[in-house]
Parts: sequence; C-alpha cells; structure tokens
Amino acid sequence: MRMKGREMNMAEKTEYRLENLTCANCAMKFESNVKSIPSVSEATVNFGASKLSFTGDATVEELQAAGAFDGIKVVPLTKRNPNPKIPFFKRKENIVTLLALIFVIAGLYFTHRDLPNTTVATGLFAAAILVGGWDVHYGRKKPRKI
Repeated sequence: MRMKGREMNMAEKTEYRLENLTCANCAMKFESNVKSIPSVSEATVNFGASKLSFTGDATVEELQAAGAFDGIKVVPLTKRNPNPKIPFFKRKENIVTLLALIFVIAGLYFTHRDLPNTTVATGLFAAAILVGGWDVHYGRKKPRKI
C-alpha cells in the first residue's frame, strides 16, 4: 500500500483553465464529478481563478463530460482565448442597461412634474422594465440548471 502512495505522489499534476464556470456551488459539484472519474486520484477546483488541478490520466473529453451539467469547458492553460475582448461601452448588456436607465430617469422627471395625467411617466417606467428585463425572460438560448 505504501508503494501505491508513492506512485500517486510521483504522478504528474495537470492544470486546465475552466470556461463558463458560473458559481461556487457548481465548482464544488464539478470537483466531485472529476474526483469520481476512475483515472483521477486527486482534484481541486479554484473557482476564483477558474482553474482545475488534478492528478491522474483523465482526458479532456472526460473532464468536459464531468462539467456538462453547467456547460463547463476545459481548456489547456497554454491555449489563449481566441475571442477578443469587447470594450465595456460596446457590450450589448451595458447598452440595454443604459437605455433602461434613460427611461427610468425620464419617468422620474415626468413623475415630479405637476401634470394631471401620469400616463407618460407610467409608460416610461413600463418601457424601462420591458427593455431592461427582456433578456431575463426571452433573451436566453436555453434555461440554466442550478
């Protein structure tokens, strides 16, 4: 049995970068799934760094299957991300949020004016809710499992 322990210590530790890791609970579940792979003797997931470290001979396909519940992708550390970074002000979600904010500010402006009819303000608030909440209800491609 001591020999087995020495062989484990001599085994090489492998690290991968994780993409689409959404929450700490999912990281714990992914870690336990990786540990359940027969060829893996030890595994740790660093949620903050989005990294997987393990000792064993698991393939990338086995690791991706372990993270299939959350769509986790396993990528070698040396592989660079081919997707270019989109500037903050050009991201769709930020533009939508800014548009909803403009509707809210306009709604507040018309609320505090002495107008007998509040239909304009109500319409602007409704527009802010529709624009800001559209992605939450209709924009996702598939529902996420938690």
